[in-house]
Amino acid sequence: MRKRRLLIHPIILFVGISITTFTLFSCRSIPPTEHSATEIEMGVAAVKEMALLINSSVKEIHLKEETFGTLERELDQNIPGVNYLFHLFTLHINDSWEALSGAVRSFIEQSIDNELTISHPYLIIQGEVDAVTTLIDSTIRSKLTTFVATSLKENYAQQASEVWTHLQHIVDIYQRSHAYLLHQEYEPQVVDSPFLLISEQYVNLLFLEMAKQEALIRTMAPAYDDSLITLFER
Repeated sequence: MRKRRLLIHPIILFVGISITTFTLFSCRSIPPTEHSATEIEMGVAAVKEMALLINSSVKEIHLKEETFGTLERELDQNIPGVNYLFHLFTLHINDSWEALSGAVRSFIEQSIDNELTISHPYLIIQGEVDAVTTLIDSTIRSKLTTFVATSLKENYAQQASEVWTHLQHIVDIYQRSHAYLLHQEYEPQVVDSPFLLISEQYVNLLFLEMAKQEALIRTMAPAYDDSLITLFER
């Protein structure tokens, strides 16, 4: 039996090759979207304007109970006075959020003006609904966390800091005495810096809230009487 060969009509073959060639050259001939220097300058200004608007839109941040629960579980609840002092510590921390929020807002605003590097503004403008927040996060998270921890300990939650020092002192005395009576080696178990953990959780919640605000602002961009914000219209 003779094998049948698949024959392609010359016209069909020519048309197929022509379409493929045209498609390839067409794809190559479409350059990426280019923006003039003026447009790029406007794009950079728009991203910064959006960043500032997001920052000003965020309300006061409060930590979740799980954060304090993590700290509390690391303390020996059998030590007299620990529960009361820890409760007092959380009260003083919670009293500091309003004052801290203003300081954090100012810190972020200065960082946006001085540290935000925007190389391709239109990738951010036309990007994900939280693209501006992501840029801020990647730029200042580490510095912001340190700023929050220092501000709490030294300025806005000094009473909490004093209570924690007292609590740590009581736990230290108890543990040393207990270890001495049992002829065991002393191993301190108190968290050295609760302000770092608190600050990390605070910053996490802050950027989550900023992302929500950015998504909302992008949705409402056409309604803003601001030519820079309207660039974010979908």
